Amino acid sequence: MIVRGVADKTNYTLSPNDPLQPTALNRDSKGLRVEGGFRFDITSLLYGEVRAGYFQRNYADPTLEDTSGLSFGADLLWNVTPLTTLKVGADRRVDEAASTTIAGNRTTQFDASVDHELLRNLILSGDFMYRRIAPLGPLRASDEFYARAGARILLNRQLSIRASYRYAKRNSNVAARAFSENRAMLAAVLTF
Repeated sequence: MIVRGVADKTNYTLSPNDPLQPTALNRDSKGLRVEGGFRFDITSLLYGEVRAGYFQRNYADPTLEDTSGLSFGADLLWNVTPLTTLKVGADRRVDEAASTTIAGNRTTQFDASVDHELLRNLILSGDFMYRRIAPLGPLRASDEFYARAGARILLNRQLSIRASYRYAKRNSNVAARAFSENRAMLAAVLTF
């Protein structure tokens, strides 16, 4: 069984009237996150943890949006076969933001990854992630996701070749926050 609680207070060193602070927002805040859940080993091939609870964050500036609600998290690892591993995760939390125009982001994320040893020295992998980002401020929420496929060839104990392709996209009502990305990578990795 898991029971955890976190209370925190965040104070920014720049006051709202400081000339280095480009906006008059006071992003100081207090937060609370309480969760309960359990860890499990259903078999030696399937194990993980799940938890759920409540989070709350209140900001000193009345123009910033306080937030509270359901928090959750999950991590599951399933060794489907001796050669294939599947990981699944979920998380809902409040993240601090580096921006001076919003206080933070309420983030909900789901992800999955798979690794398969096709040959003794060839490992194939894939990842997928979906994230909903809801800014605590004047901006609207956006959706972000990425998918990646890759391969790793082990030439010997010290040298491997890695190749991958990743596609990422963010949908947003604010044009400056939307993007799409295609990224290919080929690398030789030397370990000592």
